[in-house]
Amino acid sequence: PVVGSGVRLLSERGQHDCIARLSRAMSTPEGLWDIGGFALRVESAGPGCEPADLLFASTGTGRIGRHLLRMTRRPMSEPMTTLLPLRAGSRSLLLLVQPLDSQARHFELSVGLDGSGWSPVAIIEVGAEMRGASPRFDPLVRQLEGTVVPTWVTALREPAYRTARRLGRRTH
Repeated sequence: PVVGSGVRLLSERGQHDCIARLSRAMSTPEGLWDIGGFALRVESAGPGCEPADLLFASTGTGRIGRHLLRMTRRPMSEPMTTLLPLRAGSRSLLLLVQPLDSQARHFELSVGLDGSGWSPVAIIEVGAEMRGASPRFDPLVRQLEGTVVPTWVTALREPAYRTARRLGRRTH
């Protein structure tokens, strides 16, 4: 647990039901360069025990590289961070997922506070695929309890999410 982060999910031990989606940003065939994506919805991790969404993309893991997208031939086998920070009280918080096996079934979740090194906090086990399910993930609407999205991050992300929300309403 990350004591003192003010983030319940990171401070309390326990199991949490999740929905995960692994993706290739440009949908290139296996073996070609792409950016990996990992979307995670953690049930009961948002305010009022609502779900919280976290989005990760292929990046480096160093102090600067963790904020830069990274193309790779094996995006599901590489580290992915939340790329843009969250605020947890007065601290800057970034999350990292790294595969623990070649089948991309087990991932380690780590936390970096204020640009520091990574502290492992959880293991994510990806289960069976849900056929036909394609939930929309929106970390601006489904925020992690104890965190705040910085204003500048919202300004960067909101136009794309607004469009996705509008398109999502048309398809349902």
